Amino acid sequence: MTLAIDAITYHFAGRHYELSEKDILKALKIGRVVNSMKISHRISPFGAGAENTPIITEYIWELEVGLMVTFRPDTGGIQENVEYALDRQNFRQILAFEASHVLGLSICPASSLRISQTLGPGSCTARFRCTPYSVTKYMEDRITDQGRPLYLETSLVEAIVFDYIIGSGHRKESSYMIDEKGRVRSCHHYEAFSFIAEDELIGAFARTNQTVSVQFMRMLRMQYERSFKILLFSKKVIHELGDETWHMVAANLRSVILERKLGPHQIFVADSGSAQPVVVV
Repeated sequence: MTLAIDAITYHFAGRHYELSEKDILKALKIGRVVNSMKISHRISPFGAGAENTPIITEYIWELEVGLMVTFRPDTGGIQENVEYALDRQNFRQILAFEASHVLGLSICPASSLRISQTLGPGSCTARFRCTPYSVTKYMEDRITDQGRPLYLETSLVEAIVFDYIIGSGHRKESSYMIDEKGRVRSCHHYEAFSFIAEDELIGAFARTNQTVSVQFMRMLRMQYERSFKILLFSKKVIHELGDETWHMVAANLRSVILERKLGPHQIFVADSGSAQPVVVV
């Protein structure tokens, strides 16, 4: 059985392009911008009043290689008066992608720090090809194919489990998007490693079938037990965000892998062709 997790298919303008991950990261960091569109939008408040609802300013760019990306400047993001505002939000976005990569998963789109001559430093994140709706929108509209969701249910659970591990999950209504392969990807992690939304994630997990794929769980375990990348990543988290943050990441990672638990709930593991949860040793 292959352990490969489906790679993300990114959005390219015009014809379809094929770029390696290395080339995509290079383009994110230094690729020439040929088209740009500024967008400003409100996002839901973190339990705060309307006066504290954050306004986000981002730029949708087309790079010379055709790759579509989102650039968010360090300035002009979430205002300081917003409840639970965190520092280093763009760095948290990049660190979430690195966590996805280190754990052998393809859940977060590629992201890199970048310095724009006109906008200053910020995060540059590749946009993936997806349906026009988020997972939440599909649920609300009950859009189904022969009575079944139009996305792989285990991939939604896996995205929630991943967000739980890294302490993210503030943007369920817009972050969990469905790509062309029917897999759910998690794309907004500017509040990652805060663990503020942990109770919300536990509640979201409880409303699913709580079942992940064999490949997902085996990949997590393999990286946890054998990969030197985890150690290097832990040192980076400790250096940037402190020992306590890595302690929470490590505790959640151990709970998921060794205890098969997310909060008080059991995580089930199922074969991709099986409708019922099965325990995999």
